[in-house]
Amino acid sequence: RKNTMGGYMKYPDCIASLLLIIGGINWGLVGFFDFNLVTFLSTNPVFVKTVYGLVALSALWQAYGWYRCKCKSCHHHRDVDLK
Repeated sequence: RKNTMGGYMKYPDCIASLLLIIGGINWGLVGFFDFNLVTFLSTNPVFVKTVYGLVALSALWQAYGWYRCKCKSCHHHRDVDLK
């Protein structure tokens, strides 16, 4: 799958993106409707902690991706002359 920068997303990037979308939707449901989709699907604490942990790891992976990206749109602040 092509990303917005014209390159191709690798499987870890796709999985991380999917988990971040799921996590964002879940937090939106919690915030707006007091409904937690994760605990609705299973009350098993191992399942719940696993899902939350995977979403957190996905966020770290995405942050690392921004750090390792060398494209201009990710690092436009480096080109700004502050003088």
